[in-house]
Amino acid sequence: MKPSAIADALKTTYGISVGNKQIRNFLNRVAHGEIPEHRRLRSGRPLTSCSPDNSAMVRDVVGDEPTVPATVTAKRTRNPRTSVQRILKKRGFILVSKVSSSVSVAYLIITLQVRVHCVNEKQQRNRAECCQRLLPKLNDEFVKRIVCSDEKLFSISPSRYSNKGGIWTTLKKNELSPSVLQSPRSTSQRNLMVWAEVSWNGKTKLLFVEPGLKINAEYYVQQLREGILSSCGRLYRDGSFVLQQNWAPAHASRKTLAFLDSVGVEYHQKKEYPSESPDLNQLDYRMWAELNRIEGH
Repeated sequence: MKPSAIADALKTTYGISVGNKQIRNFLNRVAHGEIPEHRRLRSGRPLTSCSPDNSAMVRDVVGDEPTVPATVTAKRTRNPRTSVQRILKKRGFILVSKVSSSVSVAYLIITLQVRVHCVNEKQQRNRAECCQRLLPKLNDEFVKRIVCSDEKLFSISPSRYSNKGGIWTTLKKNELSPSVLQSPRSTSQRNLMVWAEVSWNGKTKLLFVEPGLKINAEYYVQQLREGILSSCGRLYRDGSFVLQQNWAPAHASRKTLAFLDSVGVEYHQKKEYPSESPDLNQLDYRMWAELNRIEGH
């Protein structure tokens, strides 16, 4: 049965409008075993997030306010932001966009873009060459010995609303005060740099870099000597770990490499780790992105 025929039947029988692409994707998932052909009947119980208790808490926090940021409400009710948004939508609130400036509000056309990592032709060739050198080493035992390390700079400056550029309201956009739709920003922000390491055997303690402190070779060697290598040693009692660095200037310094060689630490050579390769590091590929996603929740 063609997706178009299924769509027509759903429209005629149940009054439900479903696109052909959505039906085609569903059938493909069933064919690949991702969805059982005979799905069990659900109990009909309402979603826990939209329970009367949670709805009552949101109602008490919102009160008679015509505008409310969902993130602030989520923090006060200790519920997920998506659940609060679902409750607000049921109460007749709609999501409108804000602007991050002090100018008068104008109509906005918002287009969502997919963020991808930029790799030029030279970096692509370098990745191919490095991977060819690294490929003979790769096996399950070697991968389990790798300790991925990376640092991330987080902004900790407080914001008026942390709602990803939107605010929920029961009013029309032209009925709102311009101050509600404006999100203040400052040119001076407080930042915090965090250093982390993860491996097959677990994670190490987080290292917080003092604000304004530059990570040079001297500082990096000091941290290796006083905390980083000892944390790796607790994960690998026999000292068999392989340190993976992204070869920042402090990592590639002669002083750093001399220290690692002097203490007998195995590490990826620069020729084995191509630049602009976040997909080779779980922190860069997944962890930091996840922390950025939940920032402000």
